[in-house]
Amino acid sequence: MELVKQSCCQNCGGNLYQISTDQWKCKFCGVVFDAANAEKQAQELQLLDHIKQELLSNLRKNLYDAVNAEYISNSDIHQLCMEIKKILPNDFLANFYEIATGNNLKALTKRIREINVEENYASIDSIVSFLIRSLQAEYLLELNNLIERAYKSRDLVKFERFSTLVSEESSKVQMGVYETKLPRDAFIAYSSKDMDSVSELVEILEAEGIKCFVAARNLRHGKGSVENYDAALKEAMDHCKSFVYVSSMNSRSLDCDALNVELSYIRNKDLENAPPEYKNNYTAIPHKYKKPRVEYRIAESARPSAADSITNEFFDGYERVYSPEETASRIVHQLLVMPTAAEQEKTETKSIKYCANCGHENAVNTKFCAECGKTEFVNTVAELIQLSNQKKATPPQPQTQFYAQPQCYAPQQLYTPPQPCPPLQSQMQSQMQSPSYANPPSYANPPSYANPPSYANPPSYANPPSYANPP
Repeated sequence: MELVKQSCCQNCGGNLYQISTDQWKCKFCGVVFDAANAEKQAQELQLLDHIKQELLSNLRKNLYDAVNAEYISNSDIHQLCMEIKKILPNDFLANFYEIATGNNLKALTKRIREINVEENYASIDSIVSFLIRSLQAEYLLELNNLIERAYKSRDLVKFERFSTLVSEESSKVQMGVYETKLPRDAFIAYSSKDMDSVSELVEILEAEGIKCFVAARNLRHGKGSVENYDAALKEAMDHCKSFVYVSSMNSRSLDCDALNVELSYIRNKDLENAPPEYKNNYTAIPHKYKKPRVEYRIAESARPSAADSITNEFFDGYERVYSPEETASRIVHQLLVMPTAAEQEKTETKSIKYCANCGHENAVNTKFCAECGKTEFVNTVAELIQLSNQKKATPPQPQTQFYAQPQCYAPQQLYTPPQPCPPLQSQMQSQMQSPSYANPPSYANPPSYANPPSYANPPSYANPPSYANPP
């Protein structure tokens, strides 16, 4: 008969069943507990009445779902932790997640350092995954230390997997992947049901050098992402140069964020930027007052809807495209050939000039480009585009190798390559046969040194002067 411990899983509140003499496994989340830990949890539950046991099980299940949700809500997790602690004040995960969803990074770093891996090994996977999704530089060292303490001597596969995830996430943070204020070329608005088409589009755009913001990739999914979701999207849209709408039956639904949040926000910003006479006539607003936009349509509607009228008004006067390549072409055209009113005003009021080498904006009195250090500039975007087209039209010249020439102190004298040296033996023979060496000087009677000067009686210093009593 299968042995079962009811509602004993501290991770999710599920039932534990025995899989060996010293191991128990949760039926819901699959976590394995050692016999001592499983028995400890069962004893804690025995101190509670049946109603509290059932309530605790449900709260733990809700906490498990909240921690593993796609976007994490601090407020939901915090509330669940407080409810669990009312029933079981010393609950390990409730106390940890209460600190983890707060704003005190020092307290969180200290709590990670104090985790007893032996007693709480079954919960380490959940904790590490949560911390990676919400990674902060302040606790990076302690997180790596926790992974090493937990897995290096027990499970090398998990140790390598979590170490790799931490390294990748840390690189993303340092590169600004999650920085919504980072300037980008295109904000991609889409329905999550069309992710295959979105992935294909983004891959082609970024291969063309168009930097994209995609919520699924560039928004943090860690703690507080639910509370900050709308604000982060709006901040990203403000810092993107163009708006790309992946138009489908899914995204043109009235309950889709791409339509009722993102497209609506851009429309309102257009009205703010336009002169007062256009406030009640959106379609009449000149394009120079609107954020550049492209409708990339991947599916037509079966029949007209209210959402179609919204998108038709928003993209009135703009060309609709049906392929990622066309989308890239339209973005480049709108960003380079059709500067917005804000960009025109910026050029006129700030007197900027553009680097002819990299296109970076510089103050008009700058001598060197702040980006690449070059000294050649153009005054307008049109000149920059023309110069770029000329560079593309000019075929690359073959590389010519130059070799260093010796210094020549007589300019009129041409350089003559040196002749190869003859072999040493033949050179000696030719010298010996030359007239100058036919009768070499004779050294048969060298000077004699048979009687060298004698030093048999050198000066004597037997009685050197005494300095026993110096002055």
